[in-house]
Amino acid sequence: MTDPFSIIAGVVGIATVAIRSSKALIELVDDIKGGPEEIKAVSRDVHAFYSIIIALNATLKDDSIRDVVSGDVAVMEMIRLLQDPLSNCKKILGELMVKIQAHLQPASDSKRRRTAFISVKWSLLTKTTVRDLLLRLEAT
Repeated sequence: MTDPFSIIAGVVGIATVAIRSSKALIELVDDIKGGPEEIKAVSRDVHAFYSIIIALNATLKDDSIRDVVSGDVAVMEMIRLLQDPLSNCKKILGELMVKIQAHLQPASDSKRRRTAFISVKWSLLTKTTVRDLLLRLEAT
């Protein structure tokens, strides 16, 4: 069996990258004005994911919790099994970021760094792609 601390460190590492990715996507979508419902759905889902992953990361970094869970084989297996879903979420967040960024431009009336959504370019294909990515994110 793999060392419990290596398993936890691996999950914490992946979670840290997923936190950065989700935070960047949150900042992007929360700064969009005039976006379609799919963008609002992305914001809701990524905020929820971010809250969960922050809590998981903080929990696994806590030495007293790490000591307790490292002695429980079943819990360690559950933590180990988080690696692939977290990696998948990180990948999906990146794909969402690329898809959404392709449809943004700086807002002309902005005093803040807000972006305007280019709805003309928001094709059915892109809507479907974003919905599919959201479903994949929910499934992981």
